[in-house]
Amino acid sequence: MKIKDRIYEFDGFRGIIAFLIVVFHLTFGFDYSYPAYQHASKLFLVVEFGRNYVYLFLMLSGFFIMHSIEKKEDGFWFAVSRFSRLYPVYWAAVIITFVVVMIFGLPERQVNLLAGLVNLTMLQGFLRFPQVIGGAWILDRLLMFYFIFFLIMLLKKAKYVKTILLCWISMNLFLQFYVLNYGLNSFFLKELFRYLFVFLIANYMHHFAIGIVLYYFHRQKKLEIVDVILLGLCYILSYLMDGMTQLIFAALFTITAILITMNKLKFLSNKTLIFLGAISYALYLVHANIGFVIIREFYALNIDPNISVPVAILVSIGLAYILTKYIETPASKLIKSIYLNVNKKIRKYIKKTFNL
Repeated sequence: MKIKDRIYEFDGFRGIIAFLIVVFHLTFGFDYSYPAYQHASKLFLVVEFGRNYVYLFLMLSGFFIMHSIEKKEDGFWFAVSRFSRLYPVYWAAVIITFVVVMIFGLPERQVNLLAGLVNLTMLQGFLRFPQVIGGAWILDRLLMFYFIFFLIMLLKKAKYVKTILLCWISMNLFLQFYVLNYGLNSFFLKELFRYLFVFLIANYMHHFAIGIVLYYFHRQKKLEIVDVILLGLCYILSYLMDGMTQLIFAALFTITAILITMNKLKFLSNKTLIFLGAISYALYLVHANIGFVIIREFYALNIDPNISVPVAILVSIGLAYILTKYIETPASKLIKSIYLNVNKKIRKYIKKTFNL
């Protein structure tokens, strides 16, 4: 991606969301996981609504995925780009988290070696294995989203994204209404709907779709009728799934995206927020369980949580920076370079062999 193509305000917005998720997990999230500490009552600041910040991340993923598609990448290049972005730093985070938790202990969050190895696939949610990384529950949904868009690009149907989304969201809305009104009264229906919900990402696709629609608005500087219909359906799903709170968050994301497009939120492009946005994926991966270990160790030393929480945040940011700079970025470049070289040799061989 060329620097001039970057949308720095959205990078900064992503940085804010990442930081809020970290603070949530290390304040309210720790209190929820280990109520005996009465953690939240001892803190000067507690951040709530954590899952809603993750949903904002999904909206941003939808936004940025359209940036990739707009560059007219082919399906396989898209797959290689997503793999090189997601997996190397994820593997490092899984290994580091597994080792730290194994050494220091973390009740209810320790997993055996088999589960740890399965986690390296990022498919542990589908395979019903426990998570090594706190918050990794969302990654299999992200994989499914990327897989479906890989198929769309492979079939060269990217120009029909809005039509596909309209059918997709409508189907998800039907599934939700059916479950709410009729329930699932047989084993067959339960299994059928379970697989439909997984493949259609029924509980989460509306978050991605909001980001996609707002990307079109950002580029075109207008909303078409189909965009308004899509946003309306997504808002309905947000309310059905998570109530008024999620509807408000969806509306806030929409307003923020519109204001960024109108150049009204230039403060989001400051270096600190862009830095947090750049390390946001690694930060999301490493902060929860490692942060919990730090807080528990400080409690064992009778150190005030108003000290341990900032320390855990700083350690998480530092570790995320290291993983981003020394693993994510170089590994991504290496994997893409290998793909391009192999693809070039294959094309050359085919051309020479078949005289094309």
